[in-house]
Amino acid sequence: MSKKSFYHNSFIMSIVILISRLFGFLRDILLAFLFGTTFYGDAFYLAFKIPNTFRGLLGEGAFTSAFIPIYSEYVTGDNKNEGYFLGNLFLRFSFILILISFFGSIFSLPLVKLVAIGAKSNPEFIAVASHALSITFWYLSFVGLAAFFMALQQANNSFGKPAAGQVVYNIIFILILVFLLKVKNVEHRTLFASAGVLLAGGFQLTYQFLQAKKLKRAFVFNLKKEMINIKRLFRLLVPAIFGQAIMEINILFDNFFALFISMGVISAMYYSYRLIQLPLGIFSVSIATVSLTIFSKKVTKKEDITNDFNKSLRTLTYVILPISSYFIGSGLFIIKFLFLRGKFTELSAQITNSLFIFYSIGLIFYSYVKLFSQAFYAHKLIKYPVIFTSVAMILNIEMNAILIPYMGAAGLALASTISASVNFFFLNLYLKRKLHLKLNFSPFFKLLPVTVISALGMFWSQPYIIGFIHIKNEFFSSLLIALFFLMITIMFYLPFLGFKNILKILEFFKKKS
Repeated sequence: MSKKSFYHNSFIMSIVILISRLFGFLRDILLAFLFGTTFYGDAFYLAFKIPNTFRGLLGEGAFTSAFIPIYSEYVTGDNKNEGYFLGNLFLRFSFILILISFFGSIFSLPLVKLVAIGAKSNPEFIAVASHALSITFWYLSFVGLAAFFMALQQANNSFGKPAAGQVVYNIIFILILVFLLKVKNVEHRTLFASAGVLLAGGFQLTYQFLQAKKLKRAFVFNLKKEMINIKRLFRLLVPAIFGQAIMEINILFDNFFALFISMGVISAMYYSYRLIQLPLGIFSVSIATVSLTIFSKKVTKKEDITNDFNKSLRTLTYVILPISSYFIGSGLFIIKFLFLRGKFTELSAQITNSLFIFYSIGLIFYSYVKLFSQAFYAHKLIKYPVIFTSVAMILNIEMNAILIPYMGAAGLALASTISASVNFFFLNLYLKRKLHLKLNFSPFFKLLPVTVISALGMFWSQPYIIGFIHIKNEFFSSLLIALFFLMITIMFYLPFLGFKNILKILEFFKKKS
């Protein structure tokens, strides 16, 4: 893939994910209105989080990381047995997903009791969450198979269309939530929303299947064919699942600690992390996904990936650091503008922002971890990211226990940021030692002082800006301040980024591969 193709594919995927995130925010605005940071909100988000944990294990996270490096050998070489490989893998993967969904639905009550041990004194919460989970767990089968067809498209250099699957999901779910505005019983809302997750997942799978079908790749269903590569894939998949499991367990531990702080913190974590997922999804995931395909094909051809890696690293740095600065400075106003209505109160906004600030500090490390892991996956060296993620998980749990008594909910986010930075440190160290890549961090060190100064400046100036703007309507006041800080951020960074670099990237974005 040429340099122009890299920027073009990254750009197209970023635009599609941006559209998806916008619909996702509309979805979250409706969820905030319906549930806020209440008892039922926590029950729904917990029931939604558990199947999403397995989604990360068996879907877009681990499966894609194992599938693309193996399947790239068919794309770049002899593909006469490709149909046997795809058919065999599809049958086995479908069976695993359906089996897990079945047992997850059957044993939803003990699962909720295990995860929500901090709420064991609240039997009503356990009952609602377990009932909702018995519904949402079947979402895993839909989204797992959708991830299969999505990875197939990405390995064939199609990135925009598979990324649009989440748009389909969000649109269907939004329509269901609009209907729920008429449902007054909050418990019924929770269960109907859980069913909505399942229905939207079905539409998402249908879309990905139809898009993958256009590739005209043969599926030959024979469980005895291409077993060597199937076994190779599962040997990669097992450590990838383990590594992803550590990340997901990390989040579940965060939920565990959140229940000991107060009811509503799980919901606040959801809203703050959703905001962080905007730049992560639009830029970090897009660049990392395109990079994995590039790296895998070059490794198959035994070509060096240093230049491609540094290109991805530079692009991520130029985009993520300014966003981190902006989020730290204007996070409270973004949260109020998006969510402050219905059951989402001023207190909800304050709790959410306390988490959002510290997640924003770690945004660059979350992004680097995604990119650096792809280089190991492309070389089929999955054990290293797994080991480093394990260390980060243990550190995160320890930091949660240390920080929460002093910082409350904010300690959860700071612990995650610290563990992500340690994960990045080890990935960087071993990437140089094992793969001998010469990495260029000059853009990071160039922008880091600018990021610190601009973030602190905007954060400390908030009281003066609020006092200067005399608008009683909280919605318009928050929107105006958020836009003002956005303009300040753009003007502040332009001289340091350099107009030539910006124009160069934009020029590549405009060109087609």
